[in-house]
Amino acid sequence: MNRPLLTFLVLALPSIAFAQDDGFNAHGFEQAPGDNDLQDPLTLFRPEAQVKGSWSANGLLEYANKPLVLATATADGGYTTEPLLDNLVGLNLAGMYSITQRVGVSASVPVWFTSTGLDGGQGPALGDLRLHVPVSAVVPKDDAGGVAVSVIPFADLPVGAEGKYLGNGGFGGGLVAAGGYGNEKLDVAMNVGVEVDPSMAVENLNGGTRLLSGVSFAYMPMDTLGVRIEANLRPTLMRNDYSLTESPGEIIASVRGRNDGGLRWTAGASTAFTRGAGAAAFRVFAGAGYTFGKDIVRDLDGDGLNDDVDACVSEPETVNEYKDTDGCPDILASLLVTVKNEDGKVVKDATVVLGGKTYTTDAEGHVKIEGLIPEQALAAGDATSAFYKPATIAGLTPVPGANEASATLSYLPGKVRVITKSESGAIVDAVVSFIGPAAKDPVPVGDDGQEVLELRPGAWRLLVSAEMFGTERRELTINPGETSLVVIEVIMKPTKAIVRASEIKILEQVQFDFDKATIQAVSFPLLTQVANILLEHQEIKKLEVQGHTDDKGNDKYNLDLSQRRVDSVVKFLVDQGVDAARLTPVGYGEAKPVESNKTEKGRALNRRVQFVITDPAPAPETPVNQTPARPTK
Repeated sequence: MNRPLLTFLVLALPSIAFAQDDGFNAHGFEQAPGDNDLQDPLTLFRPEAQVKGSWSANGLLEYANKPLVLATATADGGYTTEPLLDNLVGLNLAGMYSITQRVGVSASVPVWFTSTGLDGGQGPALGDLRLHVPVSAVVPKDDAGGVAVSVIPFADLPVGAEGKYLGNGGFGGGLVAAGGYGNEKLDVAMNVGVEVDPSMAVENLNGGTRLLSGVSFAYMPMDTLGVRIEANLRPTLMRNDYSLTESPGEIIASVRGRNDGGLRWTAGASTAFTRGAGAAAFRVFAGAGYTFGKDIVRDLDGDGLNDDVDACVSEPETVNEYKDTDGCPDILASLLVTVKNEDGKVVKDATVVLGGKTYTTDAEGHVKIEGLIPEQALAAGDATSAFYKPATIAGLTPVPGANEASATLSYLPGKVRVITKSESGAIVDAVVSFIGPAAKDPVPVGDDGQEVLELRPGAWRLLVSAEMFGTERRELTINPGETSLVVIEVIMKPTKAIVRASEIKILEQVQFDFDKATIQAVSFPLLTQVANILLEHQEIKKLEVQGHTDDKGNDKYNLDLSQRRVDSVVKFLVDQGVDAARLTPVGYGEAKPVESNKTEKGRALNRRVQFVITDPAPAPETPVNQTPARPTK
């Protein structure tokens, strides 16, 4: 056989034998002993504590596709394939009885309704009978789980239809060691062992001794459902001319559920990951079973309370007239109270009154109260500290062990009086917006041109806007505990920029030094108003700052000059606090004139800076820096 063709067959045929006589069990899906626990895998052994006197029985309806395929070389160097065993449909029967907590017996046998061979349908048949004796060497100390180890000797009785590739030609057996770790939710098991079957030497199938190996994972998403995945590999221990044809391996995924009684159901599917004889291309299966006696009442900790009413089955009850019927050692309650401020920072040296007692928080903002009686209610209390408003701590009933409570202190606010006037001293009907350590809605200034505001401590930026006036900005810091009234007088200046549907339209030109990118001081107030508009209106996400020139000079020079000038404008806006990510400077040079360059007036108009809104354009309504709707007080 040439290598490229072997590679093709490896990919194309999950299960291949290159010839086969009678006396080979190609089913390849031996059920492992189990008590129908929802975490038990199907073909691997899961070590666990057994329940003396319990038993289980189940039937698993199976369809297997191409567990054994004959590949025959052709004269042209190719291959033809024929399934020696295909379309297996049958019922896998299994049962188990637990003699003691550590020893059980089980049996499994498949009953086939139909299968397909080289000559077509093969009719009903019986498979080999396998007997197991699982022995638990290490068992978890309680139902919560832990490490477990088992050894499982087994024997195969050749009662199967060997002429149909459904039974071995003689007696066989072996031994498996299983180890694992599990709890109520998750279980992992690993198997390693050896299987000795009758010797054979037929074409590329040699010997009867093989290694048994596998790993399984089980997860319980709920008490009544288990999800399992397992992988097994059974390589031959004899030399083989065709690599892996005697090393069947499958990945099996399944689920098992139960009702409130002993009924169980199982469903799943598998696929081969090697081409070994006996690993089906795919299988699907579903079945049901019944378990009796697994829930026999025990008293593992010997405290006189049966495990079905004992909340701590591995730890004896402490008899002290406190919850003496729950079966657990008594655990008193502790309470950790955490005090933070509205910034999420811990507050040390805060006073906490709870349950009629007074405590002080440590450097981490904690108060630890030990030795509380569980289920005894604590009266509500409060937390206080300088510079903060008192915060209530709700009453609670602690449970055994660790309990937590928290209190969030709000800052005592500082007071700011904002007075708005025009340059002539007239009252201006304005609105104050805020950027600072906490969200705060815009506030209208009173009809008398002034308003007293309460602001929590921190650094604040006030943006004051009014119709027909530009947006003014004021910065202030309120320190914790500051009680004096801060007065801010804002002189509103006529607007130099308005927001239109597609741009922030400036009402005067940005002035630069001749033939330079240096902004003249006369334009600072204009650009400051543009910056204030952007700070106030965060809904303007992207702004293209465009630079244009007249046609004097060559194109390359004008393009460079316009770019340098808008770079200067963007730097000015960023220095005023505008996020640079919102601004895109683009110099267009002389490419986009708005007037003729043949007149001085036209050239002056072409030398301009524009602020074009690109994301998103505001609705074509009243300019946004004019107050469209006055907030209610």
